[in-house]
Amino acid sequence: GDPLTDAEKKLLKEWIDAGADFGGWQGNTEGKPAETAAEKEEARVREHEAFYAKLSEGVSPAKDDVIKKAKEAGAQIFQLKADSPLLRVDFLTGVSACDDAKLEVLLPLKDQIAQLDLGRTVITDAGLKTLAQLPRLATLDLRQTKIGDAGLQHLSKCASLRTLNLYGTTVTDAGLKHLYGLKGLRQVYLWQTGATEAGAKQLTAAIPGLSVSIK
Repeated sequence: GDPLTDAEKKLLKEWIDAGADFGGWQGNTEGKPAETAAEKEEARVREHEAFYAKLSEGVSPAKDDVIKKAKEAGAQIFQLKADSPLLRVDFLTGVSACDDAKLEVLLPLKDQIAQLDLGRTVITDAGLKTLAQLPRLATLDLRQTKIGDAGLQHLSKCASLRTLNLYGTTVTDAGLKHLYGLKGLRQVYLWQTGATEAGAKQLTAAIPGLSVSIK
């Protein structure tokens, strides 16, 4: 091609001096080593931390008396991080005593709860109406509970949900359709449920970036 003009040379020099930003362009990547497992994990961790940092914006720490009352009702409560107002809650010390009514103690903490483990408790589909009121619920473990398709309809309101464990529940493909609108979902566990591989495939097609474990 024709040689660069003096003006073009000047512009090129200024661009290089400014850092030569190529934006997202990487040029020919043929022969470039694939991203390593360590790099992928580092990227996942960064995304995870950024998600929770954003989730905690504008959230005030829960009041001590509210936490105390929830603990007296059988909940175990932990901060996600020392400097975070977000909480992780479980009922692992009294799973058989945690029923739908017991979930009401979580409502005064609804703005702070980000992770909730209800595995092996005796909650039913009706109890998930309460969870639909937790705006920052990101991780929910419902393994080996009586939850079925009707319960997932309530979870369709949990816009922050990223991880959902349905292992050992009676959920079927019909129930999974209630999750299609949760575009932030990244991991769903469906071992030993009534869901099929076809249903899992439809779910992943509806939510880009979702990983479903069914086997």
